[in-house]
Amino acid sequence: NLTNAEKWYVYAASSEHNPSLYSFSYKNSKNGQALYALATLYLHSFNYRYFDVNDSNIINLLVRKSKMWSFAKLEVNASYIINLLVRAAEEGNISAQRELAIIGYKNPYVYINISVDSKEAFKWAKEAAENGDTDSQYLFALMHKEGYCTKVNIPEAEKWFFHAAKSGHTEAQKNLASILLCKSDTKSHLEAIQWL
Repeated sequence: NLTNAEKWYVYAASSEHNPSLYSFSYKNSKNGQALYALATLYLHSFNYRYFDVNDSNIINLLVRKSKMWSFAKLEVNASYIINLLVRAAEEGNISAQRELAIIGYKNPYVYINISVDSKEAFKWAKEAAENGDTDSQYLFALMHKEGYCTKVNIPEAEKWFFHAAKSGHTEAQKNLASILLCKSDTKSHLEAIQWL
């Protein structure tokens, strides 16, 4: 129920216990943001560094509000989280698009058995990258560089590393410099120096 999701989102965003939700503003919230925030809360609630485990209020809220998982047993319905993220991504939420791409590419949530099909991950990385998300531009460049769900395409990787690099993404800058240094012309080498 979206109303309950939004109520939970308001509580999470206004508490000091989940910094991953600080960037959202409820006043301007669209359904996609609420869905993404709820999915993010599910994903991060199993990593105690996001919560002060001595705060009984938030633990009680999590246990009381969630019917999908048990805080005590650390169980989660992964398909429900993916469903929330997909719904948010389809509504244009770039953060949800990026999260789906990251989960598919290299799942950082090792404590949850959660996955996204590689083709879906590639699709969402592309969507978020084209919408200007710097981290997604970097990820999409990596996918092209490594041949993840596509043929290795260094010119395409260079293009997306460049987009991310000009927005200040340091890893993209290093990767772009590396590609430019592999070229044989002096102009590329001089350009590489500016990114190092």
